[in-house]
Amino acid sequence: MLLIGIGKGDITAFFKGVGLLGYGLPHHFMLEIETPLYARAFVFEQLDKRNKVCFVNCELGFITPSLKQGVLEILNKEHTDLQYNANNLLLSAQHTHCGPSGYSHHVIYNMSTPGFHQGIYDKVVNGIVESIIAAEKNKHKANIQLGKSSFAEDIPVSFNRVIESYNTNPEVKKLTHDTRHLAVDREMTLLHFISESGQPLGSINWFAVHTSNLPNTYTKLCSDNKGFASTYLEESMQSENNNYIAAF
Repeated sequence: MLLIGIGKGDITAFFKGVGLLGYGLPHHFMLEIETPLYARAFVFEQLDKRNKVCFVNCELGFITPSLKQGVLEILNKEHTDLQYNANNLLLSAQHTHCGPSGYSHHVIYNMSTPGFHQGIYDKVVNGIVESIIAAEKNKHKANIQLGKSSFAEDIPVSFNRVIESYNTNPEVKKLTHDTRHLAVDREMTLLHFISESGQPLGSINWFAVHTSNLPNTYTKLCSDNKGFASTYLEESMQSENNNYIAAF
């Protein structure tokens, strides 16, 4: 059993006309908001409070060192009692191709913005911090359940984009364009967090599907397939816990 806290922060960094991150094309920029974007934080702490770690999943294209640096600067300045550092803070992204760009300190990753955008950077950093603080204030004695399951072969839920290259592996069964959905890891892994009283608190899900259902002509901020999965699961669990949080 651990102390587990779960929180959510808004990172909908909308600035009309600024480039979206995912396709690297100059015509792919934000004009509207399709869905809000969130950071979802999960804090795991030993009961004696000797050790803890925080895992944050963000509805972004990817995480940059600049984001972690900015989050740690705020936490170490305004929340020193939480004792976060580079080793116990883990930031991840679900890889939507319709999230904001401009939050990296490396020039090439900001080419579609174009350039570094302070407003986007601040919104994302502050939203991540918001999610962590919410998780810290909402810790419960809880257990972790691990679940695994695979999709049936007739369900084309994901597919290999380079089936020709896949088929050059000598140990694999050669597949066609129509059966390329079998050339991916079809197992889904779920960590589920259950409070001491049996209430579901939240979950983290891993599955090999690219978060790029939306094309490079789409000009709305959107969390894409994994974001819709998070929203669907959170809403479906409201009868058991109105604050249930699900990261994909």
